[in-house]
Amino acid sequence: MLFGRFENLRADALRLFEPAGAPITNGIAGSLALEPFRNASPRLEDFMAAYGPAPKRPVAAMGRSLIERFVREFSE
Repeated sequence: MLFGRFENLRADALRLFEPAGAPITNGIAGSLALEPFRNASPRLEDFMAAYGPAPKRPVAAMGRSLIERFVREFSE
């Protein structure tokens, strides 16, 4: 099973198209390389700042399997 990361969506899309059997046309490659981001919202550099002290434990507990699977660290 192949996975891509949202933060690397454009590069990962190109990497994932071929094994999925999807052709990478010049238009697709060009769009992924040159088009501006759409529907993009500002992202915090420090995602932990979005969580106060109280919700950190339950969020970490609920996401533990994903955190472990995708080598994410949920700490300060």
